[in-house]
Amino acid sequence: MSIVKNILFVFSLVCLVSTLQAQTSIGVKAGLNIAFLGGDDTPDDAKSVLGTQFGAVAEIRFSELLAFQPELLYIQKGSKEEFDFLGTTFTTETRLNYFEVPLLLKLMFPISDAHFYATVGPSIGFGLGGKAKSGDNETDIDFDDLELNKTDVSLSLGVGIQFPAGPGILMIDARYLNGLTSLDDSSADLKIMNRGIG
Repeated sequence: MSIVKNILFVFSLVCLVSTLQAQTSIGVKAGLNIAFLGGDDTPDDAKSVLGTQFGAVAEIRFSELLAFQPELLYIQKGSKEEFDFLGTTFTTETRLNYFEVPLLLKLMFPISDAHFYATVGPSIGFGLGGKAKSGDNETDIDFDDLELNKTDVSLSLGVGIQFPAGPGILMIDARYLNGLTSLDDSSADLKIMNRGIG
């Protein structure tokens, strides 16, 4: 947990110093996340599941071409598995909820009033719990009980466009999250990572 505190401290310090030296915009964000699993030990029948994401976003602009974009998000990850038993298909859907902190470097390419942009940087997720649903049955997921890693570190890569909209700015982007830490926190040390397209 000390690592998490250090990350949040550095994040706050960078935001404070950056805000004093640059133009800062703050807003809200909402969207969808197509979540799935990757890694050497991912089950062959694992499929994607659609989740939500929303939260706060800031753009700390250093120049016309460069900005820092930190975010504080709630995001759903997980997967779906389908299997046949005696001619009947059963589906199990798992949704994992995270508090996510993307820390993104933003490169902008101005065209008239609009800016195309690309983002890259780490995204640190903290597991909050989740739900597993099979048919009409739904159970709560506890990360500790199931020996799941509560900290999910990913590399975030994205592209988008932003343009003036009334008194503010509208941003529309697509993003890929490539998990770097395994979901498995047991002695088996399985390589199963979260992935997502937002």
